[in-house]
Amino acid sequence: MSKIIPIKRIISICAFGLILSFKLQAQSFSFEQIDDSFSNPPNAFRLVHYSMNGPMNEEVLNEMTRYGIGGIQTSVPYDNYLQDEAAWDLTASFIRQAKERDLQVWIHDERGYPSGAAGGLVVKGHPEYEVRGMIRVNRTGTGTGAVTLNLPSDITFIRANICKVVNGEPDFSTVQEVTISGSKIETKGLEGNWQLSAFGEKILDKDTQAQSTIEQFGQTGHYPSLLNKEACARFIEVTHQNYANHITPIDEKIDVFYTGEPNLMASYWKYDGSTADYPYIPWEKTLIDSFRAMHNYDLMPHLDALFAGSSEKAQTIRMHYYQTIAELVAENYGGQISAWCEQNGVRSMGHPLLEEDIICHVFCYGDMLRFLREFHIRGCDLHIGREENNHWIYWMGKYVGSAAYLDDKDTATIMGLLDPIIGRGMDDLTPEIPILKRTVNMNMLCGLNQFTSYMPYNSASDGYDAGEYRKFNEYVGRVTMILRGSWSEALIAMYYPIKSFQSKYLASDNHWNKVANDFRERQIVVDDLAKGILESGIDFNFVTDDVLLKSTVQRGKLKVGSHIYSQLVMPKVEMIPLDVLKKIEEINAAGIRVHWVEAVPKLGASMEEHSEVKEIAKTILTNNAPISDLQRIRYNDFSINFEISNDHLSMARFRKEDKRIYFVVNNSRDEVTLTASSQDVQHLKIYNPVDGSTKEVTLPLLEKIGGYESLLLVETVDKNATEFFD
Repeated sequence: MSKIIPIKRIISICAFGLILSFKLQAQSFSFEQIDDSFSNPPNAFRLVHYSMNGPMNEEVLNEMTRYGIGGIQTSVPYDNYLQDEAAWDLTASFIRQAKERDLQVWIHDERGYPSGAAGGLVVKGHPEYEVRGMIRVNRTGTGTGAVTLNLPSDITFIRANICKVVNGEPDFSTVQEVTISGSKIETKGLEGNWQLSAFGEKILDKDTQAQSTIEQFGQTGHYPSLLNKEACARFIEVTHQNYANHITPIDEKIDVFYTGEPNLMASYWKYDGSTADYPYIPWEKTLIDSFRAMHNYDLMPHLDALFAGSSEKAQTIRMHYYQTIAELVAENYGGQISAWCEQNGVRSMGHPLLEEDIICHVFCYGDMLRFLREFHIRGCDLHIGREENNHWIYWMGKYVGSAAYLDDKDTATIMGLLDPIIGRGMDDLTPEIPILKRTVNMNMLCGLNQFTSYMPYNSASDGYDAGEYRKFNEYVGRVTMILRGSWSEALIAMYYPIKSFQSKYLASDNHWNKVANDFRERQIVVDDLAKGILESGIDFNFVTDDVLLKSTVQRGKLKVGSHIYSQLVMPKVEMIPLDVLKKIEEINAAGIRVHWVEAVPKLGASMEEHSEVKEIAKTILTNNAPISDLQRIRYNDFSINFEISNDHLSMARFRKEDKRIYFVVNNSRDEVTLTASSQDVQHLKIYNPVDGSTKEVTLPLLEKIGGYESLLLVETVDKNATEFFD
């Protein structure tokens, strides 16, 4: 779908572009600056502490400084949220004091989470903005006799359809709209088997995530629809603009507006074995026109496909539906927030919900990567790397990192929230420092270069020793100072198979975890590939349809934007647009190996494409165990070879300025001996983030890396040499 950018936004972007560009550049250091600051990294690269409506006073800021923290994520106090002038004065004073200490200031844009509601103020006085879902009541029958369908009176029904059923599937060519009279439908059946369905609009004001945080944060639980442009604009008006009115000049006082876990509320949130009253899907009346504009047919006769059916037609309709949702959520919420931030010289940060599973990307956002691409900074929750966690999804950061790389936008900041509650609950809010190091190390391998945390850090709250926590902050700051603004030198492009998930998702009354488990077999294909690639030291990024279509093959490599890949991996891709499939065939013919894992395409992006996609798929062979083949790939430019004393070393490669960066991580408690050699490289500079030291070395070298620690080996490229695709 083409996007028309309003003239006033173009003017605003031009007028404020220099301000925003300067602020973005200020977050990334050159190596000259790094060498001057490595022993004592600036606050811009250290942890930001999320204060969760904490006290605002000088003592708090003094403690943060003592613990080596680099910034604070705060908001106006929750009492009489956004409406108390004394609270605004307190907030303005606190932010002024924080900036005087050169701390980062991030504004959390909500009374707790999920963001988007302004504590309930968005919906207050505007009931038309409240989030809605669609439910279905239906019955089946045979023959043309009289039919009655009684409907629940507490739901507003907006459409009813009757159609023939053939081989257990609705025949959409026979759909007839029928009249709804109050809480009843009276009509006649059709010849043969038929299905009568009524579709109702239900306000989602119970048992969603928005209601789960009422007691914790004191908000109302009335959440707006992110599919509604006006509702999202009101959120910005009562929140972001309020900050601009009270914290002046805003571009000098606030660095980032952080939005946390906004979503469509299309998942049942009670985790007690119960289910919702009805299976439901995200809904907003504006979907009707948007769907027609994007896909050139009417959604309303096809609503049954969103609730049941496995036919090609049903799967295609579902994919089209969630494509439409993805565009609306991204443009209305992320797009409007980022436009406002651009106009005010502040960066936007998007932190989605349930990043781990692609099926959750569907019912939360339609397409999570599409949502994230609207923001200046992309972020996610981070599972803590506790040793007893046998299924640690440390590669989750690849979703948010890839979202930054897709558009060659600002790659300066990719954020992770250290979240000790995930998978553990409240019994260990202060994991030991080595485990925190392990967590940030493995996520920095995946491209993250900014960290936040709400962990109680000081000893008065059963937190950490000040000296230990300061060293941890310095450690994080040193690594992120080098990695921020660099480009991931991943060798593998992994296709983001969102359409295959969209096409399979049906309205659900189950808790989100049950839904994710139902798709576990499909998700495991992605997870196993991610883990296998990263543990082989060769790295990957997700790629999407639009960037593949613009890619080129040069000198035997796949060039996607500014990134160069050697091979392409397709994880259980069963639905793919025909033009993308043809592009992949061209890529393969040009010498780029394509690994189709577990499946080949069965469907295109429209009914007209399916037959040709199937014909092409007949020529495709699957490779269900590609890791051994991928391990044979070698970096042309990164020529240093490593040997280690055990099998727990992990590595990622980055490029920045005229430097090649090898980030080497010891993912074990035991010390590792690292040997490095090269036929092409003689000299390196080692940056040790543990103690802040640097040294020039000559290869071959022998270095020890402590448990859960790391080294950065930096090679300066000969300026007379020709770099790949420079």
